[in-house]
Amino acid sequence: MKRRNLLKNSLLFLFAFIFGYSVKKEGENLLLQQMDLTKVKDKDGKWTSLTKVLTEQSADTATLQRKQRNIFVDVVEDFGADPTGVKDSTTAFNAAVTFVAGKGGGEIHLPFGIYKGDITVSTSNITISGNGSLKGTLKLHGLDRSEKSRFSGTGGITVKGLNFLGEELRNAITLKWVFGVDIQNCTFTNCVKAISFEPIPRGQHCSRINISSNRFIDCNYSVFINYIKTVKGEVAYLVGDVTFNNNFCEARNTETPFSNIYNLHMKGIDGLICKGNTFFFNPSSNVRKSNIYIELFNWTIIEGNNFFEAVEHGVYCKDGSNLTIKNNNVAWSKKESIRLNGIRTCTIGENNLTFKDDSVNIKNRTGILVENSPSFVGAIVGNTIYFPNEHAIKIVGSSHMTIANNVSRNKYSKIEPIKIDFTNSGSINVTGNTMTGFAISMAKVVAQRPNSSTVTIANNNDGTNNYMVQGVLSPAFSSFKNNSNTIDISNINLGVFVNTVATIINSITIEDLNDTIVRFVTLYTYNGNTSISRSIPNVFIKGTTGIVNIPTGESILLMIYGGSIREVSRSFPVT
Repeated sequence: MKRRNLLKNSLLFLFAFIFGYSVKKEGENLLLQQMDLTKVKDKDGKWTSLTKVLTEQSADTATLQRKQRNIFVDVVEDFGADPTGVKDSTTAFNAAVTFVAGKGGGEIHLPFGIYKGDITVSTSNITISGNGSLKGTLKLHGLDRSEKSRFSGTGGITVKGLNFLGEELRNAITLKWVFGVDIQNCTFTNCVKAISFEPIPRGQHCSRINISSNRFIDCNYSVFINYIKTVKGEVAYLVGDVTFNNNFCEARNTETPFSNIYNLHMKGIDGLICKGNTFFFNPSSNVRKSNIYIELFNWTIIEGNNFFEAVEHGVYCKDGSNLTIKNNNVAWSKKESIRLNGIRTCTIGENNLTFKDDSVNIKNRTGILVENSPSFVGAIVGNTIYFPNEHAIKIVGSSHMTIANNVSRNKYSKIEPIKIDFTNSGSINVTGNTMTGFAISMAKVVAQRPNSSTVTIANNNDGTNNYMVQGVLSPAFSSFKNNSNTIDISNINLGVFVNTVATIINSITIEDLNDTIVRFVTLYTYNGNTSISRSIPNVFIKGTTGIVNIPTGESILLMIYGGSIREVSRSFPVT
């Protein structure tokens, strides 16, 4: 009997083990009962939720794996940095960098707070992150590698999420002897030079720099290259391969001369891609110059940007090669929208250049100026130029180009739409352009050409003056702030959303335009509360979702032609 009971009990325990039951003894009998798999004992011996225990174990494992894979330190908890901004935290920062560098790289986190002091990074594979605000300078200063490849030395550095407070005194980030640097999702406020490349007398001491999705507020310069000739006195590119994409630059300061001399000031750069950015200027002070100034450059693409209210030029490029400027919206510059000097190999295409309707301040108001470029070798094609008041296009001392299919509408000009210096310019083909409202017709431009000139002018026309021009004058932007689902974008170039609650736009009204007029409108949101339905009749917005949300500080450029509205570009990803 005992042997039989032993065998029976053994089978019972085996069954319980396999099928998840527990064994309970009542008197001489053993009974099976189903286990409560939702309750287990935690590490302190207390009964608790199995899900909770597994979650904690998973989190602990993930944290351990992250630390094993890449060191993560907190400057406050691990090194005693002061988040109130009272004490200088430079020593704590240096200790954090030294510790992480000694582990072969890792992430240094600045949690929310204000920190006073400088951070210096001279080793590779380091990330500086957080939502803290730094009253100091982040110095990305690699080791001198003047005799080595530009891809040797200090690289793999990421800066993300930080706020830099310049207080009109400091540069935010300075760079030298580094490559492979990402600067993303940061905010720079009141900085002298937000991102500054140091004056190192060697070609490409910094290269492969990605600057994306940042916000620059009231900075004299968003990006600045401190140019210097090489040790041998040679002219060289100091910085190579920079992307500046989807950033937002604005000037709010109207009380002092500080803020926005140039958004980008780059002299000595080999390789620049500048796409999807928005540049707002505050034109109240004469110290402010151009949105973008680039000199001594090679391989540069400026595409899909919005430029507003430069005191001088929207884009000014000098002494460079292989330049593309296309699909940009340049509004309300006080001088030329695009000015090029000493350029070799260039395309300027499909830009929208708009000036304010102003009969008084008309000096130097030309859409596109190309000068001193005998080897231009390129094209000025498909641009729309509204109210330049002087010339739509002006060519001085430049050759080897095609000027075709551009459209311009003027009002106060007393001169010709396309001005060409026939004496010092040649090998130019001018064809298919429509120029309306200029005092001198295209036919008279042809008559001005000397017989010996190699400039060909044919098949251009002067447009018509018998239609009402609407939607191209924009002395100010319109503000949408009443949380309405309907907006009217008639006769504006810029609409700014400041809705206080989440709002979906399901109706867009425009003025009655005929098919001879194309105009552009930029829609920008301050707080991210605005979305646009993709089901609005005759409105064509890119993407696959039913609505498109415009994130905080981002914009969409729309083209209005006849009765339809089409998206041209946006400063944030298409989903």
